[in-house]
Amino acid sequence: YRDFAISIQRIVMGLSVALLYFTAFFGTTVNSSKNWLRIGGFSFQPSELVKVAFVFSAGITIYLLNKNKIRRFEFLAYAVLCMGALALMLDFGAVAIFFVGLMVILTLRGEHPLILGGIFGCAIVGVVGILWLYPYVARRFSVWLHAWEYANSTGYQQTRTMMSFASGGLLGVGGGNGYLNQIPAAETDLVYGIVGEEWGAIVAITAAFCLVAVGLYGCRLVKNSTCIFDAVTVGGSMAMILFQSALNIFGSVDMLPLTGVTLIFISVGGTSLISAWMMFAFFKAAE
Repeated sequence: YRDFAISIQRIVMGLSVALLYFTAFFGTTVNSSKNWLRIGGFSFQPSELVKVAFVFSAGITIYLLNKNKIRRFEFLAYAVLCMGALALMLDFGAVAIFFVGLMVILTLRGEHPLILGGIFGCAIVGVVGILWLYPYVARRFSVWLHAWEYANSTGYQQTRTMMSFASGGLLGVGGGNGYLNQIPAAETDLVYGIVGEEWGAIVAITAAFCLVAVGLYGCRLVKNSTCIFDAVTVGGSMAMILFQSALNIFGSVDMLPLTGVTLIFISVGGTSLISAWMMFAFFKAAE
């Protein structure tokens, strides 16, 4: 199994980068991001599947690093190409998720703090450049923590999510009886608000704690792992899952900028569901 995984790593990297750039140029725009591919009546989001390829490639790279130093630069180039394609799609939430995954993976590998600091510094410069090139992203940041001041414009989604969540109380108004499902992107970006409104704060908070439990279990697996491949794949998957969930939950209630990412296992989207289960397969393998 290990030899086979090593043999297909570069193929996986090449195909995933090609798929991302094909989507960046020929994909379908949904909610201002060109991150969907439509083939006939079937549509899917390639960036969700590439998350799995990214974590897999990182695990193989670090497993082989002591034997071949070139692999480190291959993976860093691969990471930059992936994030560059996502930036072309204007899917900056996904860029942030990949970046956090990269930083956690490099930290697990024991990368030198100066290198980590340099990468983080480059990311800061990139964020400034994005805000300058794409004013609508800057407007989203300007709304952050000030949604009520823009309740009928750029803060419309967040304020309606907070009102709906509050109206649900502890037990909710019942499935399908809520108001928030009439708001654009409610079933994806704002889905945590639907959970709170229709099923109540008890269920919503329990769902969030389930994700925290996944993180704690992932930390335990990483700590007890005897194989660097397992440690890296579990750590990378855990970081991307938790950060994506945090962006969705806290973004919908104006505690973080609203980035338009999904909440795994809850938001609408078959590709997201497949990706989540594939990433959890790394957890199962590490057991």
